[in-house]
Amino acid sequence: MMDYMQIGYLIVVPMICFFGIVGNILTLTVLLRGPFKVPAFIYLKGLAVYDMLSLVFIIPIGVIRTECGSNKSVLSKFYEAYVYIPVGDIFLKASILTTVIFTIERCSTICFKGRYSCGAKHSKNAMIIVIATGIFSVVENIPTFWQYQISENTTEIEPTEFASSLYFTIYGWIDAVVFQFVPMVILLVFNIILIIHLTSHRKVQQQLHAESLTEQKLYLEQTRVILMLLGIIILFLVTMVPSSIIQLIGYSTEFESEIFTTFQITVTILISLNFSCNFLLYCALNKRFLRTFKTLVFCCCSNRVHPTGETTNKVVLVNHPRILEKALDLNSPDMMESNEPSDLVANGDSK
Repeated sequence: MMDYMQIGYLIVVPMICFFGIVGNILTLTVLLRGPFKVPAFIYLKGLAVYDMLSLVFIIPIGVIRTECGSNKSVLSKFYEAYVYIPVGDIFLKASILTTVIFTIERCSTICFKGRYSCGAKHSKNAMIIVIATGIFSVVENIPTFWQYQISENTTEIEPTEFASSLYFTIYGWIDAVVFQFVPMVILLVFNIILIIHLTSHRKVQQQLHAESLTEQKLYLEQTRVILMLLGIIILFLVTMVPSSIIQLIGYSTEFESEIFTTFQITVTILISLNFSCNFLLYCALNKRFLRTFKTLVFCCCSNRVHPTGETTNKVVLVNHPRILEKALDLNSPDMMESNEPSDLVANGDSK
């Protein structure tokens, strides 16, 4: 009968990872379309890339860790000690930082009425920030490359002398604070703020008159962004808080112990879920994302869909980045400009 390790590493983790990789590829495919070519969604594109790369590094670890002790190949041990643990953490940390930065930026714009440039310059800045988070994660994670080693006598993975030093202990606590505790607190606080804002936001939306078509569409689009952000935050908290607690408990146990192994499996499953479920969240919480995805699928299947995304006898919103950009920042100067219904809707009123 298969034990918890075999079920977790050989069945659960690979299934989650393969689903997550496909989901992140689909997410990138949808977000690269016209409706999502605005600065706010650059963070989500970066998040999808970091999540996908994290899952790629997680997949081999299941097979490696289910190999029997001394039967593990040197290559397998090398991968775990010198590739998976240090390099895999880089993308995990980059994903966490991107989530936090996106949350702060969107909340500042949506909830606190911050004023941001919505032009090409802002898009470039968003891209620079996403890339900078990756570079920072690489630099910050350098000490972990000397955390474990393969013993020359037993060929087992063991902590290095450097990993037992005071310097690495201090680094470990700083790392935990920067990439675990602080993000959790920030996301928890902003989650509460977003929920409060969403409640008042819906009241404003209900008070808009029927003739205020432009305002209705923009408020609706902003609500979709808030829901997507809420989903990302809740998913992060549900999966990463338990994994962080388990990791801290695991630090006090031996690397090859049964307790540590159980902790490892549980943490790996939770982290894999965090990296894999954003596509489902976007489909469930953002109708524009789901509609664009359906258009892509239909286009691939029939090759008869109009290039703009219009379908016969069906009401759709025009994929207009300018309108979506205004929706993401209702306080921009451009928001005060009047827009004709034709800028927003094709083939009649949108429902």
